[in-house]
Amino acid sequence: MKTLLQKSILISFLTLFLGLSQQISAQVSGDFRSTTSGNWGTSTTWQRYNGSTWDNSGSGSNNPGQTPTSTSSVFIQTAHVVTLTADEACNDLHIASSTNATPSASTLGRVALATFTLSVNGKMRNYYATLNNIPGTSQANGYNIYPFTGSTGKVSIVGSTRTVFTSGEWGATITTPATGIFPLEVNLTNNSQTATFGTNTKSTSFNLVTGIVLCATVSMDNGTIGQGNVTIGSGTTLSSSATSSNKVFQRTNSSRAGTLTIAGTLRLSGGTPQFSVNSVSNTGTVEYSNTGNQTFIVATNSGAAMSYNNLTISGSGIKTLALATAVAGTTTVNTGCTLSTGAFTFTNNGTANIDGSFQINQGGWGGNTGTYNYGSTGTLVFNNSSGSYNVNSGDTWWPTSNGPVNVTVQGAGTITMNVARTVPSSGTPGLFLLSSPKTNGARGNALTFTGTV
Repeated sequence: MKTLLQKSILISFLTLFLGLSQQISAQVSGDFRSTTSGNWGTSTTWQRYNGSTWDNSGSGSNNPGQTPTSTSSVFIQTAHVVTLTADEACNDLHIASSTNATPSASTLGRVALATFTLSVNGKMRNYYATLNNIPGTSQANGYNIYPFTGSTGKVSIVGSTRTVFTSGEWGATITTPATGIFPLEVNLTNNSQTATFGTNTKSTSFNLVTGIVLCATVSMDNGTIGQGNVTIGSGTTLSSSATSSNKVFQRTNSSRAGTLTIAGTLRLSGGTPQFSVNSVSNTGTVEYSNTGNQTFIVATNSGAAMSYNNLTISGSGIKTLALATAVAGTTTVNTGCTLSTGAFTFTNNGTANIDGSFQINQGGWGGNTGTYNYGSTGTLVFNNSSGSYNVNSGDTWWPTSNGPVNVTVQGAGTITMNVARTVPSSGTPGLFLLSSPKTNGARGNALTFTGTV
């Protein structure tokens, strides 16, 4: 009896869940569905939902005949091609990928963009259904070919904060990406609005014009290796959680996209991020924001390495170089964070502001260029496992003014002072810490301490 009751409860729950899932994408009064192939701006292309039935143009709630607006959700039904002859807009955009769960090039719905912009104020959804079976069944199997055609047209995500792509309702698979286009733009009301991509996406190009995008993997694929550009505009932020082989940017997992242009902020929270692009143009900021340890992003598939204009270290934990890295502009290490050289050279060609820790590891080096400013919690860490690390007069990472408030020598190695330094160079008393027992942990020229040793 108990087992039967449990099964009954489970079946009831699943029924309720599936019902709610359908209701989330169900048609509401004022929605439009294509009734034939035709122009977007022609009323006879559409039927309009009146709350219980679908009205043809000139009938019922659709009299006089109407076309979708920015508040109307739209269903592009199986095998229909709806053509833009001017810029158009809708709320949610639902595009059929087939009549069943297997995407088909012959039975998908398509929007012919031509040279125009389709502005989407809601979400985008992939579904399958036979004709006039709305809302159909959501799916994440992608499309056989891109569901858009055109030359210079584009799909623009506009409006305010919301989820644009939902897991289970969209997929990043395009079987034949050389057929069709999908230039995807995000152009929200302002740079404080957020578009969430709850699943991976694939488009022929990606352009973040205004706003914040939260995402994982963004793929650009027009069928050709080394093409398909991604642009992060000035004042915008693209925040990616992608890590390891789930790359931040790519064409496919085994091939690279086109040019990555960073004029805003690329924020990375993945522990070991990777990307695969043909070239990088960076006048913006790359930020490592994980609340734990991170390794700097690395290139795969013979792609270009990341270049750095401004670098920000945020969150917490240790952020470690994956290869020799140069920063042209400003480096910011926030309180509670550590920038570690690893076994590589960190070249500061601008100004480094250290409120957290700057750590030099065995085999690493902080270079002898640029300006370093340590804040009231700024710490310099030596983490050499053997031997002695030399501190010389040309080492800009330990300046005579605005120098580290705290200095830590950890690991089995030591430091040799070939130049005199004061800890701190001025201001609040600091801390000089030898974190493990050692003889002559610091030797050479004078070290002057104001604080705790």
